[in-house]
Amino acid sequence: MCVVICTPKIGLEYLKTGWDHLKGISFPAPAGVAGDMLIGIDHVNLHNAMEECMGDPGEPVARKTPLGWTCVGPTTKSQRFRHYHIKQVKTFKCELVDVDETIRKFGEVDNLGVNDVKFQTKEEKQAMHVASESMKLVDGRYEVKIPWAKEREAIKVDNFKVAKNSPKLQNDLFDVLLRFRKKKIGIICDISEMYMQVGIAQDDRSMFRFLWRDLNQEATPEVYEFQRLVFGMTAAPFISQLVARENANNHKDTLPLSTQTILESTNMDDSMDSVDNMETGKQLYHELSEVWSSAGMKARKWLSNSKEVLGEVPQNHRVKEIKVSEGELLSVKTLGLTWVPEHDMFTFSGGGWWDMNNKVTKRCVL
Repeated sequence: MCVVICTPKIGLEYLKTGWDHLKGISFPAPAGVAGDMLIGIDHVNLHNAMEECMGDPGEPVARKTPLGWTCVGPTTKSQRFRHYHIKQVKTFKCELVDVDETIRKFGEVDNLGVNDVKFQTKEEKQAMHVASESMKLVDGRYEVKIPWAKEREAIKVDNFKVAKNSPKLQNDLFDVLLRFRKKKIGIICDISEMYMQVGIAQDDRSMFRFLWRDLNQEATPEVYEFQRLVFGMTAAPFISQLVARENANNHKDTLPLSTQTILESTNMDDSMDSVDNMETGKQLYHELSEVWSSAGMKARKWLSNSKEVLGEVPQNHRVKEIKVSEGELLSVKTLGLTWVPEHDMFTFSGGGWWDMNNKVTKRCVL
């Protein structure tokens, strides 16, 4: 906090004639012009009251500071609040912008309609209860009931938007990146079509019907039902993350490495973690493949800065998007950044967003 104090244009000597307790005070002479002084918390000692001279209650108080005598309170007995030594006081907050925090927020991915991770509201607790209690493994794939915001029978239209507000279960992007940079060998993978690997409970499928007649305008439309989570449904991010975490916990005793990666180093459908050595990296690859597969999910687009670890991965399961130069490892764009494993560094690039004629937005940079 800072305080702006304006020097008075009138002296305070006249106060001595009205208040006996002020007669021995040596007030400063008037400056003649206004001279402003900014006193902040970096000079907190200048605010100290070294000595005070007080009269009866309601009378002005002379206060000696390291800069000299000043006076606060009423200046006349008849009109007490007309004049003050501190003619103008402005208090404001001085805040330094944390550049790292600003850049981190700029690079964060959208939350896809989910809120903070703490279950504070009644709706969030109810959503967690409905999804957790109904979750079951059917033919190698999890099925979950939709946590509707109101009675299912009363829903008429737009079923995608009437699921309860669901708590955020995905890990913070910044925390995931820190874990990824912590150790020597990095390994990443992407879960292929994650939403489509989670089944909708049988009782809820009638709420996800659609008509289809294969572009034949003369044909009578057929009625279909979605059996899996659909992208755009409010609760889809929450349900998919809940399934991933529940499945990982089921393997915590037998596959502890992958459990920790899924619980702490996965953001939506991207798992990215780091390990100390090549052998642990190979073990993590095999554990992650097994755990994701046990939930009916396929881990693809594998990449590592260790050629030995990458050698464990079938060729058709590795990243293919970036052209490879002979003798070099691939690079991959993950979580909005491009990781170049050969040099073990993050980069980013844009398609002409630096042109001053274009409006620079988060979307065009990423």
